[in-house]
Amino acid sequence: MKTKWLLLVIILLIFILPEPVLSEFVIGNNGLEKFEDFRKKYCDVYIDFENIPTGLHKRLAQFPVTLRTTFFRWPYPSGFGPAPAETPVAVLPYDFVNSPPNHRLMGVTNALKPDGQSKYEIVFDNLQKRVGLLRMWNDYAFTRFLGENDKLITTHFNKSNQEFIGYICENDIPCIKRVEFDGIPSDPDSEYNKVYQVGEVDNLYFSEPSLKLGLKATPSSITAGEDISIQATVKSLVPYDIDDIEVKVDYTYSISEEEKTAEISFGKYKIPSLKTVPFEAVINTKDWSSQDLRINAILYSPLGYEIAKVTNIIDVRGTEIDSQIRNSIIHSIIILLHNVRGNPLPK
Repeated sequence: MKTKWLLLVIILLIFILPEPVLSEFVIGNNGLEKFEDFRKKYCDVYIDFENIPTGLHKRLAQFPVTLRTTFFRWPYPSGFGPAPAETPVAVLPYDFVNSPPNHRLMGVTNALKPDGQSKYEIVFDNLQKRVGLLRMWNDYAFTRFLGENDKLITTHFNKSNQEFIGYICENDIPCIKRVEFDGIPSDPDSEYNKVYQVGEVDNLYFSEPSLKLGLKATPSSITAGEDISIQATVKSLVPYDIDDIEVKVDYTYSISEEEKTAEISFGKYKIPSLKTVPFEAVINTKDWSSQDLRINAILYSPLGYEIAKVTNIIDVRGTEIDSQIRNSIIHSIIILLHNVRGNPLPK
């Protein structure tokens, strides 16, 4: 009997629990299409480097990304060895591999010149759910995806001069902290000894939303009947416009102990390149009961997917009439209790 119940529970769990999503390494046009799909659904950050000034960089403008060259291999032997901390990476105004040229990412030599035989990396401020990028040079171009505490996730050698590659974390749980490019200096005499050339990087995708949502509800404490001012903002981190972005605000409140819900939709807007767009509304709390009011601002992508949510809590105190009713009820209870016990009422 117990075995039958156990089998029934297992069968139910199979149908109820969501199917796990396995991690995935993607390559080529199919991989690029997946990352473009993520970008459309969730507004993932996309950097083509065309709007990044040429020269040396330790950060990528307004993006939550650090760049650093970590090991030099040229000129040998004077330049061979670990790079000093915070050695930058170059953004090139040209392209060694393809035509027509455009901006690309590359490590540097010990003289801080591009075309250095170096190892370099992209480090994210926050763990990412997915990272994709274009790798160029030849079949010695070497890429490593790493998680927290330098945990190696996967590696890849190019199969051609130009390949799009990407990694998608299991079950949409952020797992990628940084991506390393080229050279294995810890073992220069191994079969990988030729992995020293200057591989380029372009067209970087990562799961950090390209829009930041802000919410400010004031005042933080009110008496029912007063207005609450809602100020939501959507800030663009990317140098291109994003159309049909939608912002909604929802909240739950009580009137005479009956719970109600409401929603404010600001409609669909274009978020201009690198600009902040404000959204404002007023909530009137007439006849509301005392409660902590939870106000949620939600940001939706052009395809209707939720990409960000911010919550504010407002303390709503009941009206003076509510207080009188509550005091009257308390007083009636006291009278009832004393009558039951046969005690005189307190003076």
